[in-house]
Amino acid sequence: MAKKHPNPDYLERCMSEAEKNVSILAGGLVPKPIPHEKNSKWVAKRGTRKNCGVLGKRKNYAWKLIMKMLAGTIDWLKQFETKTNEPNSYEIPIEELENFNSRIIELTPEKNPIRAKKKKYK
Repeated sequence: MAKKHPNPDYLERCMSEAEKNVSILAGGLVPKPIPHEKNSKWVAKRGTRKNCGVLGKRKNYAWKLIMKMLAGTIDWLKQFETKTNEPNSYEIPIEELENFNSRIIELTPEKNPIRAKKKKYK
């Protein structure tokens, strides 16, 4: 019987298909490739990123990973909140990534919708 988790928290991270595949396989977020392996990872409260495509190149943000987390994870993440430039977003130091991953209950990938192309007028 599956273990019940009362009142889980939900987070999301926009990512490439390659990062999505590695994260699903690893069961959590993974460091970036060398030489960026010490960079922080960013996550947000679910629903914060309506369209990840606005973050940059479509191929780099083609997927959104929904993370079902143990209750209290968002309270724990508040120590990493960056209120000035990205509300409801958290910058997880790489040293805390293992601790973050230990709180993951379930990962669900979602394909981001294709952004509407700008109309060209003649």
